[in-house]
Amino acid sequence: MVAESYRRIGQRLSQTEQPALLLDAMLPSGPIVGISKGFESMLGRSVGSLAGRRWTVLLEGLEKEKVSNSTCQDIEDFLRMSRLRCITSMADCMVSIPCVRSDGQQVTLRSCLRLLKADEWVSDLVGSGDHHPLVLAMFSQDAPHDVCDWSQDFKLQAAEAMLPDLKAICPSPCLFPMPLSNKCILLNGRAAAMRREPHQVPRGCVIFGSSEIHPAADSSHFFSIRVDKTLTIWNNRMPFVGFTCTSPEEVAKNRYFFGTVPHAFYLGESVVIGGTGEAWMRSDAELLAPKLGQPPEKHAQRRHLSPQLPEHKRSAPWTLRPGDLLGCRYRRCGLSAAGAEKGTPAPKSVISLFINGDLAFEFSLDGQLPACKPLYAVVDVCHAVYQVTMMPGSDAFCIAA
Repeated sequence: MVAESYRRIGQRLSQTEQPALLLDAMLPSGPIVGISKGFESMLGRSVGSLAGRRWTVLLEGLEKEKVSNSTCQDIEDFLRMSRLRCITSMADCMVSIPCVRSDGQQVTLRSCLRLLKADEWVSDLVGSGDHHPLVLAMFSQDAPHDVCDWSQDFKLQAAEAMLPDLKAICPSPCLFPMPLSNKCILLNGRAAAMRREPHQVPRGCVIFGSSEIHPAADSSHFFSIRVDKTLTIWNNRMPFVGFTCTSPEEVAKNRYFFGTVPHAFYLGESVVIGGTGEAWMRSDAELLAPKLGQPPEKHAQRRHLSPQLPEHKRSAPWTLRPGDLLGCRYRRCGLSAAGAEKGTPAPKSVISLFINGDLAFEFSLDGQLPACKPLYAVVDVCHAVYQVTMMPGSDAFCIAA
């Protein structure tokens, strides 16, 4: 089966100058079925020493303490999830891998794993569907900077240029959801989103609606999602739902990447509700970069149902179950009392969370999102909830990232 994969696809990589490997995710353990000329030169490893082996062959000769368990878990999970039949898109996997060259020198490689699809040629494998999943691993030995730089570097080493007959399992040339959220998988034609490694990672799946939410007759904005799958852990937090003026096109242009950003309330010009019974609003248009010792509350407006409790004692007011419907409504509604008392009335808005059609809780916030900009649905698929579906009936039924 390895030889067949090499004959059909893998050999096309052999003359490529960029360092790259091709793995067949459909075969057991995801063996290497293609090696570029650039990769052979980089590590001094021959095709014969790598073909048919697992990717862990790159770790041979390393001391155990130099191998990151979390990196190995990330790669293994990426290969495993690549086999999902209903997958539409999956965020690239960005990792650093220590390797030993053939001359014994140890090097650290930056790697970008990207899911590709080919026409299926094996019909008797469990899980085979309308495409054959392959993973292209692109490598660089340059000194790493941040994840945004990684995505820019590997964009230049486009998978389509190496293997033009294959297509990235991705809904647009912008490579969504890769620029936005590093644990995101889109399913069922971009109607659903799932967090990769849900049992190990409680965050990393922030999604947008693909088009703006138009206001209703009362000038409010509304969308809803269905909870598809939940965990029994991390159930003291709910997902965040809300709105942002940050468009999918802006994300693609600026190459935002949420690998180091914990949650959706770090977005610029956004308002979200959920968590432990809380709401966040940020009027700054820029993405907030997390910094040690600087809580995000310093750069955002936050409201909570139980402000008297310390953070570690707060918990979600609702336990969500599969099938529950979450609705989010945002309304611009006049002036704040605090602003009126000062003689300079400020605009006010309200964000509300509905569960199965009933109002769960809502918060009044000082300020408003810019009325001159369109609003997009944003969902942070975090904590106990790890898969959701955008519901039809609004402009947000399809997910962009």
